[in-house]
Amino acid sequence: MLIAILNQSTLVSNADAATMTQAVATQVRLDAAPLWDRTPAAVVFYTDPSAVPATAHGIAIVDTIQDQPKGVLGFHTEDQGGKLWGVVAAKPELDNGKQVTTGDWSVSSVLSHEVLEMFVDPNCNLWANNGKGSAYSFEVCDPEIGRA
Repeated sequence: MLIAILNQSTLVSNADAATMTQAVATQVRLDAAPLWDRTPAAVVFYTDPSAVPATAHGIAIVDTIQDQPKGVLGFHTEDQGGKLWGVVAAKPELDNGKQVTTGDWSVSSVLSHEVLEMFVDPNCNLWANNGKGSAYSFEVCDPEIGRA
């Protein structure tokens, strides 16, 4: 799996986007992949959208996410053709005094959240039964509970 990160934000520098991408790639390789017993995804920063391979899944860093409820900082989904994609908004975090690359609720933490969830459950459809009548989604950063 290749997850391409594109910076389309006017609030985040390409240098910061590259730093965030490198940190998230390390997190996937050293933490998430071994924990979930998976081959690590390649997480790569691209400055040129035309350079992104057609087989890559993409996450764009943007200023704001249009047509989403207030408070949405990022999301990932699958289009009708099976292509995975996501977005991370920078402005909401920065407007609330957060930073680009450090701290809770930073742009970097939201990027990490979306990449990890895309890596572990690419199609947003996996559930785990706890054997006690409840099931948990594999949204590894914010699992939902449901009744089995």
